Amino acid sequence: MAQLTRTNGMNASGKEIARTALLGLAVGLITPVRLGELVGVAPFPRPDRGRAILSHGYDRLYELFAVLVFSLPAAFLLLGWAGRLVSLGIVATYGVGIAMAQSAYWRSIFGGFSLLRKVPKLDALLSTIIATSPVYWMLSITYFLTGYLLLMCFIVGIEPIHDWHAVFILPVVTLSNLISITIGGLGVREGLAAALSPSVGLAREVAAAAFFLSFFSTRLIPGIVGLMWTAMSTKRHAPSTQGSAA
Repeated sequence: MAQLTRTNGMNASGKEIARTALLGLAVGLITPVRLGELVGVAPFPRPDRGRAILSHGYDRLYELFAVLVFSLPAAFLLLGWAGRLVSLGIVATYGVGIAMAQSAYWRSIFGGFSLLRKVPKLDALLSTIIATSPVYWMLSITYFLTGYLLLMCFIVGIEPIHDWHAVFILPVVTLSNLISITIGGLGVREGLAAALSPSVGLAREVAAAAFFLSFFSTRLIPGIVGLMWTAMSTKRHAPSTQGSAA
């Protein structure tokens, strides 16, 4: 998201962006649909926060569409002939969704349907143009590939993979990460992994354990680091009461 905000002229301290992003991981674990991650817009100046929230929403929408595209091989593998229709639907949804998200016109039309046009500031915000760059797309793809590589390392570390079709189910399972029904999606993600794993020759317990380890290393630990970092930062900048007591 930092790359996206910089591209659109919103700048903030890199250190503060990193701290609040980590804090957002922790808060996002206990809020629905990961809304807690919006604390990541705090470092931006107040006039830019509306656009920062819009950029965050766009980033999350792209994340959804990207995971859907990565799920294309699983659609062919698990759904047979119906997988072709599902794949066409995914590609069409991706193209139309991204085009509409980037279009100030269509976002403004959406604002009219939702009655937000009655609020001038919100209407203007929805009409804001979101610019992307090749660097943003490359970083986003690298982020996903790194996450899936980490999952594969966990799986291989527990049990050798005999059928590399197992790679195909990883994006399907990570779809459950996008909406936190439980705390951090615990149980839902692991249950989905266990349900799909036999179709690609993977033991249920191995798939569930790999996704739990991924949650622990990529969300829980960074979230705890963000909480501790924020607590120390708040304490460091808190006004001292010793001088007034004297």
